[in-house]
Amino acid sequence: MSYGRDSALVMLDLDLFKEVNDTYGHLAGDFVLKQVAQHINRNIRRDDVLCRYGGEEFALICPETEKDQAVQLAEKLRDQIEHQNFTFDGVSIPVTISGGVGDLAEYRGRSDFDPTSGEVRIFDFIKMVDDRLYQAKRSGRNVVIESG
Repeated sequence: MSYGRDSALVMLDLDLFKEVNDTYGHLAGDFVLKQVAQHINRNIRRDDVLCRYGGEEFALICPETEKDQAVQLAEKLRDQIEHQNFTFDGVSIPVTISGGVGDLAEYRGRSDFDPTSGEVRIFDFIKMVDDRLYQAKRSGRNVVIESG
């Protein structure tokens, strides 16, 4: 990320995942989590990197990607997950995801970025995008936030 090329970060989180575990059981929750991860993995480019970032949160690193492209991908994934049939033990489980998106070009344009060093403080970049994910959660879930 230090060569001046653009990269985007997408943070995704399963909405109301605790309710999935509480309503359908932890085996069902584990099944849903795996299915969502596999779905995302099947729908990203070979160079993109999908990581589990927390309990039911994922980070998707998209090299050579501008923010608008990453937003399109996040929206596509959000829509696909919402309309996918997750069935465990004969029971259909509704699933949605929320997302936050940002890219390095935007990060470098922030007032707290030091252009003389050019250094990307990775935790600040992640926090910028993660804050958007939590904004998506607060705004009603099942949305992707790209600014704020």
